[in-house]
Amino acid sequence: MSHVAAHSAVVPAVAPPVAATTSAPPIEVPADFMALLDGAVRDGTADANAFAREHTPAERWMVPDWALLRMGWPPQDDKEDLAYLHAVAKTRTPKGVEAAQYWAKHGLTDEWERMLDEYAKRVGPVQARAGRKLLHDALMMTNEVTQTAKAAANRKRPFVVDPTLELAVDKPGNNPSYPSGHASAAFAACMVLAHLMPDRADHFMELAKEASWARVYAGVHFKTDVVAGAKMAATVVSYLTRTSMAVPATGTDSTNPGVAGTRRRIPGATLAGPALMGAAVLTAA
Repeated sequence: MSHVAAHSAVVPAVAPPVAATTSAPPIEVPADFMALLDGAVRDGTADANAFAREHTPAERWMVPDWALLRMGWPPQDDKEDLAYLHAVAKTRTPKGVEAAQYWAKHGLTDEWERMLDEYAKRVGPVQARAGRKLLHDALMMTNEVTQTAKAAANRKRPFVVDPTLELAVDKPGNNPSYPSGHASAAFAACMVLAHLMPDRADHFMELAKEASWARVYAGVHFKTDVVAGAKMAATVVSYLTRTSMAVPATGTDSTNPGVAGTRRRIPGATLAGPALMGAAVLTAA
């Protein structure tokens, strides 16, 4: 996977979306990292399209295996990823740590289940059940393939590779690092939510990026773990949404793809790239 390029841009704050759907503290995601995640979603969607061309709807159960085959493998050398984590750790703020801790606790399932309640209020009971089934299927299938991929890659966690790395959250269980389960769950859920409520698609995709970045920010995942999790989820969910009985809620804009979203506002905050993205940092010992 390509490393994050150096840049010197400052990301401006933008107006928040109408009506909050989460109580998670906002966390600024570097623009370069957002681009990596957008690329992962595009790549995963392309893999889903390839699966659709080669398989029938009756072979839907094979999608996770396809996602695993197309996943890619982590770098053989953790040096660059580890240097990146040490650089990120130096930029932490109390608000950022608070967000990382929130997503560590709520980013796998319960945050996304609660957000689905909004869809249920906008549709009838039959569609509400279909939407809930789609979310559960997406999370279950993505989790299964994520755990299989973890066992196959067997990548050590960053804090195991380098015990001097400071963490912003409680140390998770020492299960393999690649791909990130929080990232795959976040993107699986938010792509479902974006499908069901496309007028909010940008917002949901931003939440997926924040929840995923929080794992890198906390020091418990390498950046390549998170990108792989996003790609895997996109492969699974892009196919599931096209074959699901759940349809967008009435009155939403079904043409909104929601891949390149708008940032949640952090009052007075800007994010300068060089401190995180400098090439010298990425290649430091």
